[in-house]
Amino acid sequence: MRIKYRGNWFDIAVTPESMIITCDQCELEATKFSFQDKIYQLKPGETLTFYLHRKSI
Repeated sequence: MRIKYRGNWFDIAVTPESMIITCDQCELEATKFSFQDKIYQLKPGETLTFYLHRKSI
């Protein structure tokens, strides 16, 4: 999926095991976002990978 947020373009890929977010290379500021109660900063050109954990029943 591709989205535009505050002037930055992001590619987001989700599988049952992970979520990968990539910010396109540009001259804009880094974007802050929260995932699992932590705040992250993604700068243009960077990629973050999050591993998704399933809750046991």
